[in-house]
Amino acid sequence: MCHTTRFHCHQTIEQHFAFWNTDKYEALTQYIWNHYKEATETICTLSSELAILKPTLRLSDKDFLHFLSDKFTYLNSVQQPPQHEEVSIQYVQVLDELEEQRAEWTTAREAANRALDGVAVGDFCTAMAALTNAWIQVELAFAKLQNMEALAAHLQGQLKLELPWIIGSKEYNLYKAEAVLGQHRQALSDLEHLVVM
Repeated sequence: MCHTTRFHCHQTIEQHFAFWNTDKYEALTQYIWNHYKEATETICTLSSELAILKPTLRLSDKDFLHFLSDKFTYLNSVQQPPQHEEVSIQYVQVLDELEEQRAEWTTAREAANRALDGVAVGDFCTAMAALTNAWIQVELAFAKLQNMEALAAHLQGQLKLELPWIIGSKEYNLYKAEAVLGQHRQALSDLEHLVVM
């Protein structure tokens, strides 16, 4: 195709896609036909099974309509929590991360104070490398801590809190439990989604 004229190049491309469309339409028709046959067979099989189960379970056709209505009611009732609760849960998670960053920063500073412990006296290259590495670790930890403090302050402003929550306080414990329940609900929702699929 690279060595053909412009006309033959366009002709080859058009023929390729024309044949491709024909093949796809044929495959789509076969797909629809197969699923139609499968659906009619399922209706016949399940109708006979349903005729046996209805008297056993004392169900009528109206009950199935009621089940469908209950399903729609349930699906419509599953909504996102209110905005205030979402921000509060996020604030609790940020407070936990802030505590971890403070601990990491403290650990980095303590490691920096001991950076020269294993260095021989007079070994300036090793001492400089150890101090540089310690300085980098402290700076990284401090930058992460500052970012987390800024995020916590932002969320505190959104919640209109005068004082930050303390880990272990009543509000903290309430929304920490909500965060755990939210993770549990999400796992159940994912499981339900997989079951439906």
